[in-house]
Amino acid sequence: MAAKARKHEHSAPSDSMRHPVEQENREILVVDDDPGSRRALANVLGDRGYHVTAVGSAAEAMVRLRREPPPHLIVLDLYMPGEDGWDFRHEQKRDPRFADIPVIAVSAVGKLVDVATSMRKPLDYDAFLDAVRRHLAPKADRPPPPSLPR
Repeated sequence: MAAKARKHEHSAPSDSMRHPVEQENREILVVDDDPGSRRALANVLGDRGYHVTAVGSAAEAMVRLRREPPPHLIVLDLYMPGEDGWDFRHEQKRDPRFADIPVIAVSAVGKLVDVATSMRKPLDYDAFLDAVRRHLAPKADRPPPPSLPR
C-alpha cells in the first residue's frame, strides 16, 4: 500500500486526465507553506487551464482574499507555521464574503471535517483533479460526492 501512495507523490496525473483547457476563468487559491508542494499543485491546476494564485501562508491567503476578487476554490494545506489551515478556515468561515468558497484541505496528517473535501498527501492527482472539477461544476451539473466504503 505504501508503494502505491509513493507512486503519486511526484507523478503527474495519468494521460487520460490531460485535457487542453478544462476551466477558463476559474480562479483557485493554493495555500501551502512547502514550496515544492505549492509549485506542484499550481502546475497541475495551471496545466488544465485554471488560473492559480499560490501563497505560502494562511496570513498571505487572508490578505489576498481581502484585496482581490474571491477565488472559486481554495486548496489548503493544514500544517503551516504561524497560522495553520485550521486557523485560516475558522477566519474564512467568520467572513460572509468568503464563507461559501469551497475548500479542498490537503495534509500528510490530520483532517479538516468542515471542508468540501479532505485529502491526504502525497496526493493522488487524478482523485485531486476529480475533486476540483466536482467543486467547480455548476451546482446543477455537480455529481454527488463519491460514497465512502463501508
